Amino acid sequence: MLSYFSTRKPTPSHQRTSVPLLRTFVSQKKNPTQTPTFQVLTLSSSTEVLLEGIKNGDRRMLSKAITLVESELERDHKQATNLLTRIIEERREKAQIDPQSVDTFRVGVTGPPGTGKSTFVETLGTNLCNEGHKVAVIAIDPSSRKTGGSVLGDRSRMVHLGAHENSFIRPSPSRGIAGGLSVHTSDQILLCEHAGYTHIIVETVGVGQTEVSVADVTDMFMLLISPGGGDVLQGIKKGVVEFADMIVVNKCDGDMIQRGKMIQYEYKNAIQLLGHQMGDWIPPVLTASSLMKIGIQDVWKKALEFKRHSQANGSFETRRETKRKNEFWKKLYEFLKMGLHRSEPTMDLIHKLEPMVEKGIISSRKASSDIVNQIFQYM
Repeated sequence: MLSYFSTRKPTPSHQRTSVPLLRTFVSQKKNPTQTPTFQVLTLSSSTEVLLEGIKNGDRRMLSKAITLVESELERDHKQATNLLTRIIEERREKAQIDPQSVDTFRVGVTGPPGTGKSTFVETLGTNLCNEGHKVAVIAIDPSSRKTGGSVLGDRSRMVHLGAHENSFIRPSPSRGIAGGLSVHTSDQILLCEHAGYTHIIVETVGVGQTEVSVADVTDMFMLLISPGGGDVLQGIKKGVVEFADMIVVNKCDGDMIQRGKMIQYEYKNAIQLLGHQMGDWIPPVLTASSLMKIGIQDVWKKALEFKRHSQANGSFETRRETKRKNEFWKKLYEFLKMGLHRSEPTMDLIHKLEPMVEKGIISSRKASSDIVNQIFQYM
């Protein structure tokens, strides 16, 4: 019988480097009935400067704050956490005084490659900016699984929107996160909202029909398809359509106008069969041409209709609450994973088990189970 623990004595408690989250769990285990309390560290002077800059609408400071949130350094993680906590506190206070002062609308845009997502976002965003709205665009770019790098080229494709004084565009690497989003997307949205941006557009990676995670961080999920998008029913089987609050057949210009109308008709029929998670909302299917700037106003009118409808029946805030809970669990799993890499005894064990898994000596399930047991035996 294999025994890879026999040669390794438990590390003394004063020598172990533990994860902050695990330390919290330990304290809760001593008194499980105690209500959790959270101690927030004082913001550093540089982070205070960032906070003031964000509240003043300084785009450079907002960019620096997002960089801080995206950082994987432990010292930056602490300051980012405290910055976001302070922002939530300030927004709660503002909401109590004037709920309209924190009213925002988050729209997620996804779709397969070639559907014209960036052009659509730029046209829609520019229209909103020209109407006096402040628009922030968070454009998620795919990260290379080999190098970890990202092109981050969406800003270069939104030249006119990027030049508008009411806009803010932030390309963000996905870093291999499934679902078409970055792990920090919700934090980026919060920072943009505190900087005064009332309309947040999140453009996802869009590498396939499974990119639906944007629905977890936005108020409205908009699916873009093109007239030459292939088999409609295949798309439905993949699941993305049943999450969509609106479908836009983009690139309906020139020779593609008739084909676009046919796709629109097919999707309308399909949606009647699928239904919608909100029950009393039937997702509209509209045609548009971002390049020719046709149909964009109609798309936005329907988007506002959806917002009013969901606010009236109470689902707008209910959905936000559910999404905040889902985001909590995602963050928890992500930070636990980060914590594993910062724990020396855990990494020692991982390095012992990993070669054994590679050679087929033990199963990955067994190795993973033993690592988890090793972590929690100290609690």
